[in-house]
Amino acid sequence: MHTKYPSLLLAGILTLSASLSVMADDTSDVLGVTTTPPAAAPVAAPAVADPVATDPAVAVDPAAAAPTAVADPAYMPDPTAAPATDANGAPVVAADGTAAPAAPAAEAAPAVPQISQAEKDSQFWLAAKNGDSATVASMLQQGANPNTTNDNGATAIHAATAFGSLPLVIYLHKSGVDINATTAKGWTAMHTAARFGKADIANYLKQQGLNPNQATTDGTGKSPVQMALDLGDLRTARILGY
Repeated sequence: MHTKYPSLLLAGILTLSASLSVMADDTSDVLGVTTTPPAAAPVAAPAVADPVATDPAVAVDPAAAAPTAVADPAYMPDPTAAPATDANGAPVVAADGTAAPAAPAAEAAPAVPQISQAEKDSQFWLAAKNGDSATVASMLQQGANPNTTNDNGATAIHAATAFGSLPLVIYLHKSGVDINATTAKGWTAMHTAARFGKADIANYLKQQGLNPNQATTDGTGKSPVQMALDLGDLRTARILGY
């Protein structure tokens, strides 16, 4: 009994060992298990195509010639135009050997309308009457007669005095207007100043030598002082010597 069981046990162990050996060989063949598996060969990355070389929208044809500049006809010289000339009348030659086109002619300044002498004199006198010193100066520059008078014989100084512009009276005096001129009724500019209460102008005229006691010739025989008193203008009357 005891001899039989150890023998059977030993036989079983040997049989099991053989089976395990066979199974190990089969598993190695089926699974391909190796001690050191071979390293996988690196896979080369796929080449990336050059978008410039492959994209028709941006591809550049190496055989294509560089674009050439085309002259704008609007800037081409007119072959029928006369060439420009220098100060001696010789044609001006451009760098390419062709005659440079002539420069466009300057536009003529608009003609200044011409007015008659009578119109200049009239505008001058009316401008003085209205205190328009700019027109007065313009008309004098264009040749207006500074001693132009109206139908009553009043000068531009009479007119400017009635308006009341002392600067204009001074300008007219310096421009040649006769400061001592009288009208057809014997009025000087001082009479006008007194009659219209222009004390500053009356004072200036007195300084220029006009007589504050000179009588008119219109039948009333009034002086500038009397005219100022008639208006109750004591300031002007006193300036004139009252």
